[in-house]
Parts: sequence; C-alpha cells; structure tokens
Amino acid sequence: MQSAHPREDRAANGPIMTVRASLTLRLLKRILLFCVAFTLLLAGWRVWWEYHAAMQSVQELLTVIGNTTTKGLAASLWDFNNPQIKLEVEGITNFRYIRYAAVNDTFGVLVTSGRRAGKDVLDREYPLVVFRDGKPATVGALHVQVDLAQVDRQALKTGLEGLLSNAGLLLLVAALVFWLTNTLVSRHLAAIAAHFQSFNLSGRSLPLTLDRPFMGDELDVLTQAVNTMQKGLAAFYGQVMEAQKALSETSERYHALFGSVSDPVLVVDRDTGLLVECNEAAERFFDRTREQFLGLPLRALHPSGASLMDDLSEASSDDAARAASPREVSLLAAGGEVKLAAMQRSLFELDGQRLVLGVFRDITERKALEQLLAEQLTFQQTLLDTIPYAVFYKGRDTRFLGCNKAYEACFGVRREDFVGRRVLDLEYLPMEDRRNYQAEDEGVIASVGRVQKEMPIPFADGVVHQTLYSVTGFRLMDGAPGGLIGVIVDITDRKQAEEDLRQSEEKFSRIFEMAPESITFVRLSDSVRIAANAAFETVTGYSREEAIGASVQELVTWDDAAAREEFLRRLGEDGSVKDFEFLLRRADGALRRVVSSAKLVTIAGEQCYVSITHDITDERRMQELLIQSEKMMSVGSLAAGIAHEINNPLGIMHQAVQNLIQRTSPDQKKNQETAASLGLDMDLLQRYVKARKLDVFLEDIQVAAQRASGIIRNMLNFSRRSESKCTVCDLGHIIEQAVFLASSDYDLKKSYDFKRIEISLDLETHLSACLCTETEIEQVLLNLLRNAAQAMSMCQPPTPDPRIGIRLRAGEGCVRIEVADNGPGMEPETQRKAFEPFYTTKPPGIGTGLGLSVSYFIITKGHGGRMWLDSLPGRGTTFFIELPAKKLEAPHA
Repeated sequence: MQSAHPREDRAANGPIMTVRASLTLRLLKRILLFCVAFTLLLAGWRVWWEYHAAMQSVQELLTVIGNTTTKGLAASLWDFNNPQIKLEVEGITNFRYIRYAAVNDTFGVLVTSGRRAGKDVLDREYPLVVFRDGKPATVGALHVQVDLAQVDRQALKTGLEGLLSNAGLLLLVAALVFWLTNTLVSRHLAAIAAHFQSFNLSGRSLPLTLDRPFMGDELDVLTQAVNTMQKGLAAFYGQVMEAQKALSETSERYHALFGSVSDPVLVVDRDTGLLVECNEAAERFFDRTREQFLGLPLRALHPSGASLMDDLSEASSDDAARAASPREVSLLAAGGEVKLAAMQRSLFELDGQRLVLGVFRDITERKALEQLLAEQLTFQQTLLDTIPYAVFYKGRDTRFLGCNKAYEACFGVRREDFVGRRVLDLEYLPMEDRRNYQAEDEGVIASVGRVQKEMPIPFADGVVHQTLYSVTGFRLMDGAPGGLIGVIVDITDRKQAEEDLRQSEEKFSRIFEMAPESITFVRLSDSVRIAANAAFETVTGYSREEAIGASVQELVTWDDAAAREEFLRRLGEDGSVKDFEFLLRRADGALRRVVSSAKLVTIAGEQCYVSITHDITDERRMQELLIQSEKMMSVGSLAAGIAHEINNPLGIMHQAVQNLIQRTSPDQKKNQETAASLGLDMDLLQRYVKARKLDVFLEDIQVAAQRASGIIRNMLNFSRRSESKCTVCDLGHIIEQAVFLASSDYDLKKSYDFKRIEISLDLETHLSACLCTETEIEQVLLNLLRNAAQAMSMCQPPTPDPRIGIRLRAGEGCVRIEVADNGPGMEPETQRKAFEPFYTTKPPGIGTGLGLSVSYFIITKGHGGRMWLDSLPGRGTTFFIELPAKKLEAPHA
C-alpha cells in the first residue's frame, strides 16, 4: 500500500516548513528567577548597611553626650538649676534613636524625659562630675537609653523600600512578559484549539489563519501543519470514502492517497492488534521503517506497553463523531522518546479484514508550550503574592482579572469572589468611591495612562490608612488598550515617620538658631561652610549669606593662619578639639579672643566638622578688671589707713594753731601775767604780729587743716561701701559732696584742671523723700562728672569755656537729676552703645568702658529708677536720672 511517489504527494499539499525562529520562554523564566534572587539579596545587604550606619551614628551620639552634655548637667546639678537640667535632658531625648534619659542625684531620680523600655534598648550611664578646689566630685549620674527597635525598623524600612522599587520593576517586567506571551502565543494557540474543535472531516472546514503577520516561528509552522493536515485529512477521508464506495479503485491510487497524509497514519488489524500499514510520516514520527512496522504489535508503541487497541477501536461505529473529537495519547518512538499526539480514528473493512485507521497529530511541542505557559502564570501569581503591597489587575472591560494575597488581606476578600466583577460591584466600598474608581479606571484604560496619588482608604481592620494609590494602563500587541495594573501601598507608618522627622528637625533648627555661641558646619575637603547659626553673625560680623558657600580662606576670620593649621591638625589626629583659643578677626577688622570646640561628623556622605565658638573677650576683660578692682580695693584700704594717719598730724597742726592764737592774745590774763614776768609788752607783740601778718598765716594754716580734714573725711565716707545702706538721703548734699570729691580727683587733675570748669548747681529744696544708697549715687555722679571733664579735655580743639550744670528737680512720683555739659556731644551710634559694658571712645589705658554701664545698673537695677541721655554732636550732652520718690510712714503715736 506504499505510495510510489510520496515526496511529490506531500509537495502537492504545500512546501515542507522548518522552524526558523524559537521562543525563549524557558530562558526568560530563569532570568526572572535570577532577578528575584538578586533583588532579595540586594535588599538584605541594604538592610544590613543601614543598620550598621545607624548603630555607628548612635555610638557617635553617645560619645558626644558623654563628652559634652554631662559637663553642663553636672554644673546645673551642682547649682540646683532644675529647669536647666530638665531642658538639657529633654534636648537629649530629641536626638534621633534616644528613647529615654534621666538624671539621678544622691537621693534618686531627679529629672526624666521619654519612656523607659525593658528590651531592645542600649543603656548607657555617665557619672556627673564637678571639680571643686581641683578635686573631682560625683554629684549624680546621667542614664541614657537608645531605642534599638527604632534602629531595626529604620534599617528594615529602608531595605523594604529598595525591595519595593526593585519588585515594582520586576512586576512591570513580568507584566510585559505576560502581555507578550499572551499576545504572541496564547491567543494564537486558542485560535488553533478552536480551529481543531471545529474541524470535521465530514464537512468542509476553512483553512486556519492567525491574526498576525507571517514570522516563520513555531506558530506559523504549526498553522501550516494544521492546514496541511486539514487538507490531507480531508483528502484522505474523501479517498477513504471513495474507496469504500468503489473498492475497485486501484491499489496504486489508494497508496498515493495514504502516503500524501503529512501526519502519521497507522492501519491496525482490529482482531489481532498487529500493524498492517503505515505511511512515511509515521516512519519519521516513530523513527522506524515500514518493514519494522509491519506485524508489530500495537502495544509496542505505548510507553507502558499497554495496548492502544481500545483507544483506536472503542465500541462505537460513529466514525464521524470520532473524527470530530481527537484524543490525546502517549506514543513511544524507537529511541525511547515519548511523544504526545492527538489521535483521530476510523473503522473500515478491506477484503473481509476489519481494520482500524489511526491518524496521529504531533502535539508534543504544543503541550510543552502550554505547560510552560501554565508554569509562567503560576510563577507570576506567586510573585504577586510575595509582594507585601496590595496589587490588582483588570481587563479592558474594567473587570477584575486577579489580585495578590496582600490585596485580599487588606480588604478582607477572596479573589474568587470578585474576579470578573467591576469596582461598582464591590460592596465593601462606599458607593461614591465606587463611582469615582469606575470613572477613573475607564479613563486610565482608554488613555493607557497612569494615576498616582496619596489618599486615605479604609481597610478590613476598620482603620483608615494613608496609602499611595497607583494604577497604570497597558496596551496589547495590536496597540489596543488591554487593561490596567494597580498597586496600593500603605504609607501610614512612613507619613508618621516623616512627621516625627519634621518635628525633630524643627526642634534641632530652633536649638541651632537660638544657641548663644557661634555654630558652623564646615566641609573638610574644601573648607567651605555649609551652615551657620544667627550667633555666627554676632560673633564674626559677617552675614550668613556671605559665609555659607564660601571657604574659610575667603572669609578671613583667623588672625593667625598658623593657629588654624594647628587647629586642623588636632582635629585630624583626635577627631575633636576642645577649647582651642585664638584671635578672631571680625568683618569690621576688630579682634576678638574666642575659644572653639569642634568634632568630625559625616553629613550626606561627606566628612565635615561642627565648630562651636564662644567669645571670651568680655570675660577676659572682666577678669582683668576684677584683678584691677582687687588692686584698687587694696589701694583704697591703704589710702584709708593713710588718711587716718594723716588726721593725727592735722589735728596737732589745728590744735597748735589754736594754741598760738590763744597764747598771743592780750585778752588772756595768764598771757599778761607771763609777759609781765618776762618784761614783754603784749600790745607791742600784737602790733608786731599784725605788721608781719603772722595772724593771717595762722588763719591760713587753720583753714588749710580744716579743708584737708574735710577731704579726708569725705574720702573715708566714700570708701566705706560695705557700710552703705538704702536710707532717706539729702540728694542736694550728695551732689555737693560729689562735686567736692571730683574737684579733688587726682586723675582728673592729671588730664584736665577741674577748677577751670565752671560748675553751676541748681538744687531745688523741699523735695519728696528719696530712698537711696548715698555712696552709690555719689559714685554715679562722680562718673558723670569725670566723663564730662575728660570729654571736654580730649576733644580737638578742647572746649574753650567748659561748663557743667547740675539741676535737681521734683518730678511726677520721682526726683530728677540732670547733668549737662557743653562738650563735643555724641554721634547717634555712640549714644546707642553708651551704656554697653566695655564700650569706650577713649584711647587705650584711659577708660575701662564700665563707668556708664555700672552707673546705669546702679540706677535701674539697684534703685528701680531710669537713666538716659540726650546729645547732639558739637552741642554737648545731658544725662537724666530719675529716682522714685518714697512716701514715708508716719511714726506711731
């Protein structure tokens, strides 16, 4: 029954196709698996790195607290400054990862901040030590607790964010692969399956065509094979029917028809189960020759050795029905390869022999593709289920196609219950939200666009969560909208963390800006300032706009470059510098003595150092003034002692002058008796004394002694500050005493003759009682008189007719003193700074800059009064002092 020309018969049904292109689904599957493994490994490494960085930051923070904060706390604890202790402890808990801080004294816990925990924490305790008389003394302890759970959460959060971004990318890749697979393979396999289901040898079937251009891959080969098979089967079936109707047709024509079938065809004896015929396609399929087939039992073609007879000749005579319903069977080739085939069969008799005709279509590759596609779909769903965020996807009709487990957990639903439904059908969402989502889905799918927004969504736990909602449309291979993919990310914790971070940064910014010391951050690589607080402008005179972004070399604040090099050397060697003293040059050229402490820190991956600079110029001046004050107190005590000693000879001089006057007076009886005994005429003696003006000399000696005694008495009264008390004083007398002391001031006489200054006193009497400290008011007036005299003497040219006027008047509820001069006056800038400590317009060595500031303090703080000035350049200066008048209680009867 073999055809004489099989090659030509096959060519008649179409050219033999070979596969020119191969699908790489298995390779793509392994690439995706590798990407997933790499993403998980990268996320784990990032979690470890973030945790290591966070722990290093915690250790640096604890070192800073131990090196700096404990000193301030020890000093505050020693001074019993509980508000300052509470402020500093709260400042410690404001640092990141610090959960709890407490200060203990010898009696127990004094101040706490934060909440104490028992696990997942790092405890540190620092002794609070103060130095008294050069010896350390422990006054308490600082207990700090670091929240390691927060460190773990931060590291895990960062790792999950990286995992999410990479997983999102993988999801998009998987969706693209799914889309490509569906576009390139699945829909065409479905068309082929549908074609097979509609194929009927008894009817006329249309050729199989695919909705795509010809590419020459497996699908095109399969399509060609289907069409070839369809043509061959149709022709074969027709020939068989024709042979049944006309058995007289020649054997050669029958074999031609039999051999022209491109699919394997076997003819089996129904009674014996032996093969009696096969075509060339069967030889190729089973890798056997026709001679090997003939007489071979049918069971030899089954992998398990079972008989295929039942499959070929089940008790049915409806051959047309069998031809329309192919059956899948497993077949064994000669080399042991198991192949899958779709079998169609028919029964017929030939020469009284009952035969079964079986046509086998090779579906091995198709089944492998179907299995691969099923595995791919399973992998995609597994991948979706591993994503911790809710993911869903819909078709072009806005109906759900599927979701992951996170979506089911978030909304308390099962995918089986809502797949195929629209968002309008989801009862767990409010109707208004359903309509909005439906309209949004339709717009995204139609435009193949994307919607991403933050929005609150109620979850199955009954809590409204802050989420990042994102839906993205996609297209099919033909460019038509295919549907959308949505992701819902719960960002409630992230939002809370962002708010906590914002508050923390705000607190740090306030502390940074309100700090009285200059604080700057400098990048170590190029010495560029990257941040500076408000105190920086006060200390250096440069604005922050000038400083930030400029290098330290551009703004020359270090007077000595060698000092800065030494500062940087210590910083590089030890990582920190404490109390480094140097001269700072301000923007106006003034030099200020400062101390600076610095520490190396890492900011945005770059090594920087934070520098805290404290201006100690005024403190040094105050120390020098205190030393000078101690010297002056010693000189004052010495002067008081000398004054006491001088009073003794002055008293002798005064007494001697009185005795001389009395013993030369002719009115004394004893003088007359003594003169008569000596033969001396008292009248002649008196005429001699007057002629030689001895009486005038004696009177001058007496007046000078009295004046010297008055000066010494006033000086002693002024020096007795420890005995000064606030009492009812005669301000007119105090003013006169101050003028008298000023006229005797040696320093004033050295620079200017005070007696050349015209002093005018306008003192009102019968004033309201005024409580004050006499020596302090005297000191204030003496300072004003000294300043006026010095200003008039040092101006160029000196004031020709210097005058100082002092007025004493009653005010409303007060007593006012006005001290006016006709000196050079003051510029507005000088007037503004006149009462500031250490401010002076005098040359170095003449003034300390404390006279007016001390006077202002005595009047305002010591006596509750007011003090101000009024001046015009070239028109003189007037100082005003107002002291509150006191109502004295009447004495009890």
